Amino acid sequence: MNNLEFQHVQDDNFRNLVEALPRNVQSKVSKQFEYLMTVVLPPSLRFKKVAGRWSIRIDRNYRALGKEINSTISWYWVGHKNEVDKILKS
Repeated sequence: MNNLEFQHVQDDNFRNLVEALPRNVQSKVSKQFEYLMTVVLPPSLRFKKVAGRWSIRIDRNYRALGKEINSTISWYWVGHKNEVDKILKS
């Protein structure tokens, strides 16, 4: 599957987490989600499935996670890459 086979939504928790990030990271989140809607994904996005969840790379230190529900990916978490394993286990 590719990114355009999905509808992408950001849940309330995701939006709250984005608001709590530093301003420079917030702008990177917006930029990466714009890329997610393009036909050709840049390799830097690293859109992939990890432990049954979808993941994108925001930058060197931040990631976003989403759950696939039918043909929609509901993005529910964004934060430091060191927290990803803990979030995936919850």
